[in-house]
Amino acid sequence: MEIKRGDMVLSGRVVYDFKLYKHAGIFDGENVIHLRGDNPGIWEAIRTATVRISNLKEFAGEDTDTLEVLPCPDDIDREEVVERAMSWVGKKFRDSTWNLFTNNCEHFSRWCMFEKAESKQLETMPSVLIEFIAHITGSYMKQVQYDEIVSELSYYYSQGLNTLC
Repeated sequence: MEIKRGDMVLSGRVVYDFKLYKHAGIFDGENVIHLRGDNPGIWEAIRTATVRISNLKEFAGEDTDTLEVLPCPDDIDREEVVERAMSWVGKKFRDSTWNLFTNNCEHFSRWCMFEKAESKQLETMPSVLIEFIAHITGSYMKQVQYDEIVSELSYYYSQGLNTLC
């Protein structure tokens, strides 16, 4: 796998032996520029999340073999992608606290590449959460229950989760 300057790199994050999500960043030719917090606990990580530079091993954790690469499209200037990423190093992305739904590592990486902050992973989040819950509880839900729960979570997600909390 060849990673080029300006490509987006993704590293799977495993929770309880389940690949729950992918951490995203921009490769600068040597290192990865990504949005991340300090990790003593989830609340501290959220509060301290800033754009940082890490080597590939630090970024990927234990498993550098399973890195995925989203190549920078030919019609996008790779140098501009890296420049956009570098402009946020040491700062909170969009001067805002990390937020799963509006300001996470994928929002940052896609903004650097496409100038649009979005997270494609959030589109599949309801079904991934159901699979994760089934995994950690060891239960297997009937397809009908699964579909109903995914539908409910999708609805709440589309409403910004305000109706759920």
